[in-house]
Amino acid sequence: MKRISNLLFILVFLVAQGCVTFYSREKQPLIVKTELPSGDIYQVDQLLGKDEVKTRVLKSDGVTQFIVKKDGYMDRNHSIVTSKKNPVRFGNLILLPTILGYAYAHVFDTWSPKKFQFEKMQTIAANVKSPSQRTEKQKYVFLNKTSLSIQKDDTTDISYDFYKDYQKKQNPKYTYNEKNKLKFGNTIFSDDLKALFHKYGYRDTTKTLFPNYTNTVYINTDIIDLKYTTIYPYQVTGNKMNKVKIVVNYELLDYYQQSLKKFTFTSESDFFVFNINRLTVNKDNDTNQNGYLRSLKNALEYSLVKLLADKDFLEISQLGTEDKAVAIETINIVKPATIQKRLNDLIKSAVTVKNGDSHGSGFIISQDGYIVSNLHVIANSDDKLQVILNNGEKLSAKVIRTSVKSDLALIKIEKASLPAMTVLDMELESEIGSNVSTIGSPKSVELGQSVSKGIISGIRNANNINYMQTDMSINGGNSGGAILTEDGLVIGIVTAKMVGIGIEGIGFGIPSHLIFKDLGVKYRK
Repeated sequence: MKRISNLLFILVFLVAQGCVTFYSREKQPLIVKTELPSGDIYQVDQLLGKDEVKTRVLKSDGVTQFIVKKDGYMDRNHSIVTSKKNPVRFGNLILLPTILGYAYAHVFDTWSPKKFQFEKMQTIAANVKSPSQRTEKQKYVFLNKTSLSIQKDDTTDISYDFYKDYQKKQNPKYTYNEKNKLKFGNTIFSDDLKALFHKYGYRDTTKTLFPNYTNTVYINTDIIDLKYTTIYPYQVTGNKMNKVKIVVNYELLDYYQQSLKKFTFTSESDFFVFNINRLTVNKDNDTNQNGYLRSLKNALEYSLVKLLADKDFLEISQLGTEDKAVAIETINIVKPATIQKRLNDLIKSAVTVKNGDSHGSGFIISQDGYIVSNLHVIANSDDKLQVILNNGEKLSAKVIRTSVKSDLALIKIEKASLPAMTVLDMELESEIGSNVSTIGSPKSVELGQSVSKGIISGIRNANNINYMQTDMSINGGNSGGAILTEDGLVIGIVTAKMVGIGIEGIGFGIPSHLIFKDLGVKYRK
C-alpha cells in the first residue's frame, strides 16, 4: 500500500512539474532593439541601454511597454502583449504521454496567464523626427477654437482578445463607449494642443496691450473621426494595451478670423499599456481614462507633426506674408475744398458699417463713395456688408482694400455727391492733452452718429505704429470711427479700448496717415 501511495505521489508530482502553471518561469528573457541609431531604450521608466538590450519581463502581467528616446525625435512607444503559446505547456506529454496527462495539464493551463508568452525578439520601429522649433521668422500659433464633431457612429472601440486576431484583423469586437467620449471633452483636447504648440515654441508668452496683427496665425481644430483599438492579454485581468486613430480638420485664420487654409490629417498613435500595477510607478496612470488620453495625445502630436511640416503651413506661418509689397494702383481721391469744423456737419460724413449681425463705424473720405473703417469690422463680410448713412439710407458696400498690419479697410458704396471728411495725410505726432472727438455707433445701430469727446492722453508705440491713447468714451461699435481735432481734421481711426473691472477711459486710435500709406490712397493734386 505504501509503495502504491509513493508511486501515485511521484506521478502527480511529475504531471505538476510538466504543467505551465508550476514549471514555467515567472520572468521571460527578451532581446529588444531599436531601428533608431543611438536610441535610448526604456522599460516603462527604467533606462535599459542603447540600440539593443536584453531584459526580463513578467509574463503574469501579460503586457509591457518599451520607450525609445532621443533628442530631436518623438518618443516611440512600443507595447507588447503575450501572444505566443508557451512550449512548456506540452512538457507534461513527455513526462506522462497519455490523454489523461494532456487533459490534466490543459485544465491547469487554461487558467494560467503563463500559458502564453511574449515574442523573444522585439524590434522597435524608428522614431519620427520632431518638428523644428519655431524660428524668429515664423509666426506664433494661437489656438482659436477646438471641437469634437464626432457622432456615435464615428467613435468605435475595436477590441481583440488575442494579438494574433489583431494582426489578421479577424474576430474584432466593435463597441461604442459614450463615457470615454464625454470624459475627453474640449478642455482636455485644448490643453493637449496648447501644450504641444508650447513645446515647439509656437505659443506667444509675451504680455502686451497691443495685439500684433501680423505675427500670429490662428487655428481651429476639429476631430471628426476617432477609432480605438484595444488588445487584452490572455487570462490577465485589467491589463491591456490601446492605440487610437484620429482624423483632424485644421483651419488657419488670420487675426481677423479670415480663413487662410484648411488641412485634414489622419494619424495613429503608438500602442500604450495601462493598468500595469506592478510596473507603473505613477499610480495616476493606472486608470482607463489616462490610458486612452495618452494615446489620444500621442495621435494629436503625430497629427501636429504633419501640420507643422506641411509646405502650405510653412509658407503661411512666415512673417511678412501679410501686406506684401505688391504693386497696387493708387486710388486718387479729391480733397474736400474746405474742412468742416462743426460737428453737426461732420456727422453727415459718419456712417455705420453693418457686417451681418455685427456692426462698427466708418467715415466718408471722398464724394464718390470711398469709406474708411477697421479691417476687424468688415472681416468675413462676403456679400453681407452694408453701410447706413446719416439719413438712414442703407447701401451695399464693396471691400476695395485692406491692411492686416494696421487694421484698416477701404470700402466703397455707389453714390455720388457725398459729404466727405478731410484726412491728415502726413505723419504728425498729436499734441498730448489736445481736445479730440469721435463720431460712431456705440453698442447699437440705433445709436449711430453718436459724438464722444476727450483728449489725447498719450502716444504709445507698438508694432511700429504710434497709437493715440485717448480718454474718450469708446464702446463696441465705435471701431472704425474718425478721431477729429477741434478744427474738424481727421487725425486717427478708433481701433480698440481696454476693458475690465475698474478700467475707464483708455482707448486707442490708428494715425490717419496710414490710410494713405497702407491702403494706397492719395489726394489728387
